[in-house]
Amino acid sequence: MKTKNCFFCGEEVRWNSDAMANEILTGYDKDDTAVVSFFTCPRCGRSYRVADPSQEERENEYREYYV
Repeated sequence: MKTKNCFFCGEEVRWNSDAMANEILTGYDKDDTAVVSFFTCPRCGRSYRVADPSQEERENEYREYYV
């Protein structure tokens, strides 16, 4: 897996946890399988939330990646 680096200091960020997007974000219906991953930089303390596109976005805007 490719490592993810902090946008601010360049340190490799650490994965903290995952959650179902429909439980914590708006715009995702209850049957959507999108995941949100949480990362933190051990050097500067910044945190990142990375979300999969919603089902609607996968079918429309990002269709070429999900065919």
